[in-house]
Amino acid sequence: MRLALEAAKKAFEKGEVPVGAVIVDSGEIIAEGCNSCEEHMSQLYHAEMVALAQLESKNFLDPVLYCTHEPCPMCLGAIVEKGIKKIVYGASEPRWGCLGGVVDLSQILQVEVTPHVLEEECREIIQKFFKLRRQR
Repeated sequence: MRLALEAAKKAFEKGEVPVGAVIVDSGEIIAEGCNSCEEHMSQLYHAEMVALAQLESKNFLDPVLYCTHEPCPMCLGAIVEKGIKKIVYGASEPRWGCLGGVVDLSQILQVEVTPHVLEEECREIIQKFFKLRRQR
């Protein structure tokens, strides 16, 4: 999760909503991403989607996605389609979260979820970003 936070900091520095994602399989980092929606002028570039796009196959042993923010429905669908069944996230998403924030799809999609890991740090970076944005 610390590496996902580092990715979120990269997004913050680029003026993007600071969300980071890392995919680990058998203890090895196989993908990393951060939000880049502004850069690409597309909402398809959520941190999870950027990380997923780096994966070349579905031949994983036991992949785990670590994300600083609870995934939205778009990202969760893509995560499950890629064959990832374990998700660890930091801060809850009260507007779009679908692993407990607004709705919990984990049972339906048979996904193992570990929520609220480093929650305080994950929430702080998001809050800092939007506080600075409102001051402009």
